[in-house]
Amino acid sequence: MADILSAYYEAMNKHNMEDILTYIHSDIAVTFPESERNWQGVENVRIKFGGMFEKMPTFRGDYVISNIEENDNAIYLHTKCTFKCQQTNFNSSRPMIYTINNTNKITKIQHL
Repeated sequence: MADILSAYYEAMNKHNMEDILTYIHSDIAVTFPESERNWQGVENVRIKFGGMFEKMPTFRGDYVISNIEENDNAIYLHTKCTFKCQQTNFNSSRPMIYTINNTNKITKIQHL
């Protein structure tokens, strides 16, 4: 299922919303340490990513998987992610967990 995350990042780095959505569950939950930033649902994917791509046209993300956990219903990919935008000098790095269900959809993205 790590290939799902790879394809998701490839779509994200191309700013290809339709491809991004093929990897996202319709009820995706995205969480942050600051709970007021949390959001859910595929329509919010369009809003959040669309706004980000508009504000940061050279946005790119990369990741390294540090651990993989599995159970009957999902795989949890523990990652260290780096996000950059050359144009705006944005540079962020943080650990994250991607939950991928048994239908190969990302159901949760946890920013730690």
